Amino acid sequence: MLKRKHMDKLTDNINTLGLVVGRRIEDGVEVFVNGNYLGPDFSQSIYNHSPDGFEWGYAGSGPAQFALALLLHFTDDIEFSKRNYQKFKHDVVSKLPKNFTISMDLISRWIIDQGGSVSGQFTKNNGRSS
Repeated sequence: MLKRKHMDKLTDNINTLGLVVGRRIEDGVEVFVNGNYLGPDFSQSIYNHSPDGFEWGYAGSGPAQFALALLLHFTDDIEFSKRNYQKFKHDVVSKLPKNFTISMDLISRWIIDQGGSVSGQFTKNNGRSS
């Protein structure tokens, strides 16, 4: 199956500042954080649960990949992310609907509740990068 190249920026007519947006597309899924594309490559270099990339809405390998990627992205802490991504998958990722928009603050609060630290880029301006 041919995969189309993802968009680097979310260009919908919505304000994406402070949001994580996931949506289904014809040949898979796309995820954007603050309007910027989030891909699976870095998280797959840590643990490759899902060569096909991200998924959500259940507790499988694609959601595990997505949970790991989000924690890595928000914390810049590989060890914290490795210790906590399965719980994050269970608590948050497995419960996401087909297309979703969630606040970065929700993710940041979950990380802090688990004893982690949110990367400096997400602590300014109420969880929004500047």
